[in-house]
Amino acid sequence: MQDIIRYGGVISYLLLGGSIVALAVVLEKFYYYFKFEKQTKHICIKTLELNMFKGECDSHCKPGKMNENSIVRLIALLLKEYKEQEVLDFYYLEERAREFTLETSLKLEQKLWILGVVTNLSPLLGLFGTVTGMISAFTVIASAGTGDPKLLADGISKALITTACGLGVAMPTAIFLNYFHKKSEELLTLMEKSSVEAINMLRRKEDEIKKVCKIK
Repeated sequence: MQDIIRYGGVISYLLLGGSIVALAVVLEKFYYYFKFEKQTKHICIKTLELNMFKGECDSHCKPGKMNENSIVRLIALLLKEYKEQEVLDFYYLEERAREFTLETSLKLEQKLWILGVVTNLSPLLGLFGTVTGMISAFTVIASAGTGDPKLLADGISKALITTACGLGVAMPTAIFLNYFHKKSEELLTLMEKSSVEAINMLRRKEDEIKKVCKIK
């Protein structure tokens, strides 16, 4: 490892720094999803007890604390707004749900641009290191001649190290970048679906109340 960095020169140090930064972002994202969003798929919107203003599912869903899961917090927000409204406005509830979803989207996309930069820049840095290394190798050959094949092979191998390092950094970073984009899209879709279900349940509840009032 030390030889690779030494042969690669400045480019190898840049790639090493980029890989460390990318790893930090990946670990932070994994921590966020594991800590706060791991129960997302188990939120049961249809079993919410709207009258009790809990914003929780039945015990078998196990959503965790209300301040931990974006979907649970979204439903709790809608219930809070619903309780506080003097005149019911479901369009307002829909906009509040959309606003909360957009805020969550910004949080989920935060720092992913760093992974994008590392993914796109690493192969270019590797290629740049290869080109400059080849130039140096052929410069040595031009001055010393081709009497020693080892001189040519040694120069070329050192030049190609940066390309290998660049690809080695870019490929796993690209995998994690696409993974987190997919997780983000999945969570936002579930939030949108859950908010629509919750608002529709509130609408049905109001219709039932109106029917009871008319009967009385």
